[in-house]
Amino acid sequence: MAPNSATSLLNVFTSCFRHRTSSTIDLHSDDVMSTVQPIPSASRQDESDHRHLSPSASPPAKREKIVCLICNNTIRKDRYCRPCRKCKEPWCHECIRNLFTSAIKDCERMPARCCQNVMHHGVAKSILDEKSLATYKLRYEEFCTPKPFYCPIPTCSTFIPPRKLKSADYLKRLACPGCATRLCTKCRQTAQSGHQCSTAQDAVLMKVRALKYKLCPKCGTGGKQPLSFHSPS
Repeated sequence: MAPNSATSLLNVFTSCFRHRTSSTIDLHSDDVMSTVQPIPSASRQDESDHRHLSPSASPPAKREKIVCLICNNTIRKDRYCRPCRKCKEPWCHECIRNLFTSAIKDCERMPARCCQNVMHHGVAKSILDEKSLATYKLRYEEFCTPKPFYCPIPTCSTFIPPRKLKSADYLKRLACPGCATRLCTKCRQTAQSGHQCSTAQDAVLMKVRALKYKLCPKCGTGGKQPLSFHSPS
């Protein structure tokens, strides 16, 4: 074989070997890059999950029902209050109105209470009208007065608050706010011309004794004494 042909064959084999080697290396490098990939961490996965969650996906908060302590009805947010400082339970406006109105009509229900505590009249300020609220305040003042003063005229019998007695003149005379009759604040009788307290008081005591009445130690009003039960001797 000629030397030139042998050299050319050697060059062909060398080039083929280099080509196969380079392609094998490239193939292995591609496989390694394709198989080795970064694994996402748990924190990144959580962040991606949170991004995909929309605000509307969260369940809506349930609205708390407000139930009246007395009538057990559901109340609107603008139609109730908590008048008792002890239990702090919600009352609807209608039940509060009924409570104060019944206290005005029935003295045994005076004053308005909850948990044996007296409710302040300010609770019903925005619920009752001005006239009813003023009447309740007057009835409450009458309830708290130890010895209330009433007009002696039977058709009137208006309660005269103790604060009104300060407006009496130097003779202790006062006009009844109900019937405008002149009254004596000392003996609590009508102050006619030539009125004398001792004579008027004696006349009242005589009537009480004649009717066999007893004077109430709290208000001074005459009334029949209830029958008493005597224990057998």
